[in-house]
Amino acid sequence: MELFNLKIIVGLIVLVYSSYLDLKYRKIDDKAWISLILLGVSFFIFEYMQQVMAIKDFVISITITAILSLALYYLGILGGGDVKILIGISALIPRQFQFSIFPYFSLTVFANAVVISSLLPLLFFAYNIREIKRVRNVKDFLVLFLGYKKDGSKVGKHETIIAKNGKYNFLLRGKNIKLGEKAEGEVWVSPAIPFIIPITIGFVIASVGGDILSHLMS
Repeated sequence: MELFNLKIIVGLIVLVYSSYLDLKYRKIDDKAWISLILLGVSFFIFEYMQQVMAIKDFVISITITAILSLALYYLGILGGGDVKILIGISALIPRQFQFSIFPYFSLTVFANAVVISSLLPLLFFAYNIREIKRVRNVKDFLVLFLGYKKDGSKVGKHETIIAKNGKYNFLLRGKNIKLGEKAEGEVWVSPAIPFIIPITIGFVIASVGGDILSHLMS
């Protein structure tokens, strides 16, 4: 168990560092995920020699995580940095030791990250609840879940305008999204929050309590 705690500590250090880089530069240093892989291999060799970790657990953990994350990457759901970090986590901590429906730790982390990300619209809605009296149509209502109001001249470099002058564009995707674009007057913006942040939070939850879904179902 002491070794598991050590893995959690070093993993969290790498994830917090990666979150900082992604927030500031929108890029994750390759050293981050490579260090997770190398540490994972080192820990595995030690645990294998102690006969507490089977080769199949290590291989299956990485394989399943790689297949899932790469599939989501090619579907445009995950970024390349997120894929590498998840694979790194699968190597660092193959098995799940906490309460979870998932046998592998990285899958628990990913499931937690998805649940955490899905809560963001509810947080936006709670923040915008005072605006509900101004709702006139479906788009007025939907935008309450997607962002917040601010002065168009103060749009941050990692925010995108989703509504201005009564016109909405929150269905834009990919190259059509313009981060940091300024505008006159009051606008609605949505922040581009890196998925590495929910991954980091999901990592902490997975290490101390397993996965959120299992607790909800139980």
